[in-house]
Amino acid sequence: DKAVRKELLTESRKALDNLYAYFSKLRDITFNNVEQIPLNIQSINLHDLFDIVAQAIVQPSGKTVNIHNEITTDMIVSADRAHLYNILNNLVENAVKYSGSEVEINVSATESVEVIELMVSDNGNGIPSGDLKHIFQRFYRGKASAGEQPGMGLGLAYVRLLVEAHGGDITVQSTEGKGTCFTIKLPH
Repeated sequence: DKAVRKELLTESRKALDNLYAYFSKLRDITFNNVEQIPLNIQSINLHDLFDIVAQAIVQPSGKTVNIHNEITTDMIVSADRAHLYNILNNLVENAVKYSGSEVEINVSATESVEVIELMVSDNGNGIPSGDLKHIFQRFYRGKASAGEQPGMGLGLAYVRLLVEAHGGDITVQSTEGKGTCFTIKLPH
């Protein structure tokens, strides 16, 4: 049956893409410093790239996920497309994973002469203040999430590593029970 074959191939491709992304994370996180990470810098439409990320997010059963792309349609950033995709994908997956049944994710960006500032915010569980200073460390899993969600504590360390490889910076603000906002600044 062609429809079943197409569905199986689509699911297989997604699984292989996820596996490739996982191995890319492991490869990149083993580098000793950010200068060693190979980057293929190109001009990327940030709005369009985020649309691709949003479409790839799997909605777990029992959750309603609303993703709002508030990035202007003409915003261009110079970055490695695959790495920027992985950065955004990781932040959105975390927002879905560490949230209640009604997930709201807002992504926006502002532009100045020096930087593009990208904000990914959610209405999730938030991060306890004691965990905030550690969340970008390799293998760190917050006390509130370590037993509840699968993971190895590499995602946010990987995100920070890639942002820094681009010459950028990432910060986080969070309130328990209200949500989290990651802000990424990339050089223009």
